[in-house]
Amino acid sequence: MDVINKPMKNEIVKIKASDYGLEESKAAEIESMFLPMLAKMRELEKEFNHILKLPINPETCQMARDLRLSYVTIRTGTDKIHKLAKDFYLKGGRFVDGWKNAQAFASGEKEDVLKKIENHFEIIEAEKKAKLKEERIALVQQYVEDVNTFMLDEMTQPAFDVLLAGVKLQYFTRIKAEKQAEADKLAAIESERVRQENIRLDNIRLQKEAEEREKEITAEREKVKKDNEEKERLVEIECKKNAEILAAQQAKADKERAELLAKAESERKEKERAEKELADKIALTEKLKRDAELKLQAEQKDKADAEKKALKAPDKVKLTEVIRNLIIPDIELKSDESRLIEKDIRSKFVSFKLWCETQIKTL
Repeated sequence: MDVINKPMKNEIVKIKASDYGLEESKAAEIESMFLPMLAKMRELEKEFNHILKLPINPETCQMARDLRLSYVTIRTGTDKIHKLAKDFYLKGGRFVDGWKNAQAFASGEKEDVLKKIENHFEIIEAEKKAKLKEERIALVQQYVEDVNTFMLDEMTQPAFDVLLAGVKLQYFTRIKAEKQAEADKLAAIESERVRQENIRLDNIRLQKEAEEREKEITAEREKVKKDNEEKERLVEIECKKNAEILAAQQAKADKERAELLAKAESERKEKERAEKELADKIALTEKLKRDAELKLQAEQKDKADAEKKALKAPDKVKLTEVIRNLIIPDIELKSDESRLIEKDIRSKFVSFKLWCETQIKTL
């Protein structure tokens, strides 16, 4: 079998105390508890290696079983040692905690007493301030809504006296103003009641006067109605007569107006025709003038461009000749770095010549 034929290490167990943060002297105490089991495992090591070399048969299987049970006994024994040792150190840890807590409790009480002695005067001063604040709150709170607005325990007595006088003045001033406002409100209500009563009495009087006046007006209206009916009848007769006269006059006026409008329309059209004819002549004259000016400007520009081109022609030839004669002679270089630089220079030189030719063409 592969498991049996595998080479096995002879090393049993090795634990480093430093891996667990323990000193060797402290770790030796723990290690001594496991040494008997380690010794037994070493005793079984020779038998274990012997069985690995034997052929597999019933006798070998029985030997393997017996040896395995021996290892089980050692392992369970080790578990018991582990449980007892761990329980001991857990109880020891709790024991250490008990010492620490007892010392902390005893020291804490003494620290509290010493702290009170240390801060004796500060405590007295704080109590004085607290008492002073309570006394001042009792004096001030009846005059203000929020006493926390003021730092009563930090104020000097003169400053507090000024504050107390001020809040008292504000309080009584406000109370007086509220009482005055209430009195003014009641006076206004009474004044309004009297005014409404006067209005009611005036309305009753005015209603009676209105009823009497209405009677007079009704009688006057009847009289006027009769007079108006008679006047209307006479006016109707007169209006009918005047309407006939006006109709004849209107017909004559309409005829004369139509004739005047027709004449004015004819004159307007003639005027518009003459104005349009004049405007067309002016526009044509202006167009011919502009066309002549544009033609002259174009001829002048063409002449100037030709002169400028003729002036630049020799320069263009000279510059072209210069660029064509620009060359980089072939040279023999030793290093690869120098040859790469030469290649880059030649590439940029060709681009430079092309750029120069493009610039010359713009002349």
